[in-house]
Amino acid sequence: MPKSNSNPKVRRMRRVLATLGLGLLVSACTSTGPTPTAANNAKIRVVTSIYPLNFIATQVAGPDASVTSLVPPGADAHHSEISLRQLRHLAESDLLVYLSEFQPAVDQALATNPPGQTIDVADLIELQPYTDHDHDDHDHDHGHDHGVDDPHFWLDPANLATVTLEVGRQLAVLDQENAAGYEARASKLAAELTDLRAQFETGLAHCASSTLVVSHAAFGYLTEPLGLTQIGIAGLDPDSEPSLARIRQIRDVVSQYDVTTIFYESPTNPYVAQKVADSLGLKPTFLDPLEIQNHPDQDYLETMNENLTSLRTALECQ
Repeated sequence: MPKSNSNPKVRRMRRVLATLGLGLLVSACTSTGPTPTAANNAKIRVVTSIYPLNFIATQVAGPDASVTSLVPPGADAHHSEISLRQLRHLAESDLLVYLSEFQPAVDQALATNPPGQTIDVADLIELQPYTDHDHDDHDHDHGHDHGVDDPHFWLDPANLATVTLEVGRQLAVLDQENAAGYEARASKLAAELTDLRAQFETGLAHCASSTLVVSHAAFGYLTEPLGLTQIGIAGLDPDSEPSLARIRQIRDVVSQYDVTTIFYESPTNPYVAQKVADSLGLKPTFLDPLEIQNHPDQDYLETMNENLTSLRTALECQ
C-alpha cells in the first residue's frame, strides 16, 4: 500500500495544481475567441508605402486608426526590402495606400499578402509622362529615361489633397462609428494642401529665372504647373550617373539662362551636384523630393514650405 505524503508543501502544491486545472478546463469550454469588448475596441489598421502617403494617412487616421509604413523611416523608397514583420502587418491590415509600379517590393508583397482594401494612387491621379528639358534640340544623348511616367505625384500638393479625401472616404466606410472624425480631418488637411499649392503659385509667379538645375529630375509635378523648367543632371532614376555630354549641356544651360544654383536632393550624398556646382562656380542648395522624411521633426507641409523658400531665393523671386 503506497504511503500517503504528509508533507504540507506537497499537499498545498497539489491543491493549487488541481484548482488551476479546473480553471483552465472551464476557460477552454467557455472561451470562443476575443471578448466582445476587445473586438469592438480594435482599431482600423492602415499600411502605407512611401512617406507622403504615410503623412496623409496618419493625419486622417488621427486617434481612431493605426498607421504603419512598409518602408522604414529613412530607407530608400525605390529599392527598400520588406521584412517578414511588415509582411504580416500588410496581411493583417484593413487598408493599404500605395502607388503601383513604383516599388517592386511593395507590388510583390501585395500579391502574396493582400490586405482588406487598397487605394492605388494610380487610380486617382493621372501620372504625367517624364519630361526633362535640356534646351537643346540637336543632342539628346544623355542616357535619361523616356517613355515612362513620373511617379513623384506628391510634389504637387493638389494631387496629395485628392488622395487625402479618398483616404478619408475609405476609412469612413471601414469604420462608420468614427466616420465623422475621418472626414473632418481629411477635409482640413486637403484644404491645407490646396492652400499650399496656392502659396507656390503666388510665391513663384514673379521670378528673375524660371529654370532649375536639379540632381534628379523628380520635380516635374512641382515645376510644370507653375511654368518652371527643370534640367536634371541625372534622369528620373536617382542612381544614374550623368555623361560628359550631359555635363556640357548643363554648362550651356547655366550660361544661357543665368542659373546660379544647382539643387541636390540627398542631404547625405550630394556628391554629383556638389561636383558639378564646383566645376561651374554655382551654389549647391538642398531641394527635398520628399520620397522619405529626411528630418523627423518636419512634416510634409513644413518641408514643402522650406522648398518654396529655397526656390524663391535661387530664382530671385519678388
